[in-house]
Amino acid sequence: MKNIQPITIWKDGQSVQSSFLKIQINFDDVSTHAVFQYELYDNQNQVLMTGTVNIIGDDYVNWSIGGNSNEEAYQYVALSLNLVLVT
Repeated sequence: MKNIQPITIWKDGQSVQSSFLKIQINFDDVSTHAVFQYELYDNQNQVLMTGTVNIIGDDYVNWSIGGNSNEEAYQYVALSLNLVLVT
């Protein structure tokens, strides 16, 4: 799980703040594409939103060239969702 710059999400008729992103890989054909599942959490570790992000083509081929595939996966998903990771 990674810290993100807090964002406001509409859930169950109210605005709530999410401060954490968690991802896992659901599918990887080890050749051309993979699917990440993400979850956004609040400060009480409650899931506020879930979804998937696909990585395909050149993005998939270049994924983990830097050597840290986990960190690069978080960066890719955060960028895809317009989130800012906080270190």
